[in-house]
Amino acid sequence: MDIETKVVNLPEVYKEIDSIPGRAKREIKDILNNGASFSEQQMKIYAPGSIRLLADREPARSTSLYAMEATAGIKPGTRQGSDRNYPLFVHKGTGIYNLDNPRLIRSNRPGGVLAFEKKGEGVKFRQWVRGQKPNPFVYFAYQATKVFMGLRLKQFNLNRK
Repeated sequence: MDIETKVVNLPEVYKEIDSIPGRAKREIKDILNNGASFSEQQMKIYAPGSIRLLADREPARSTSLYAMEATAGIKPGTRQGSDRNYPLFVHKGTGIYNLDNPRLIRSNRPGGVLAFEKKGEGVKFRQWVRGQKPNPFVYFAYQATKVFMGLRLKQFNLNRK
């Protein structure tokens, strides 16, 4: 999921940013930090199971003379025994549910058998599985953050007038 924004009249934007006093720049930095914190909280709400422990954010920082950014996201899965891409598999889905590479999941083991055991049930053996349906928790958090940031920026503009 890539999100792009495009600024059409860059000199106008630079002129506007230069007119912002130091206090307002600190307020913008605070707003960005609020947004990153809110996004991290939303990912912890929407992420399933132990993935919510991987939600993280970085504080606002200047990326150039006229730009600042703050980020939030999910770190790669690093639990012992887990695949680094596990959060991505949960987000995008696996097997036939993964739109990037839909396919049945088969075993690489000799004999070609997958084994599953749920709590309270015995071991089940399968030669193939359909996969896991996607849970786009990052997208849900992004949508909530987009609304939150829109309201925070409107509040900032009202306070400047």
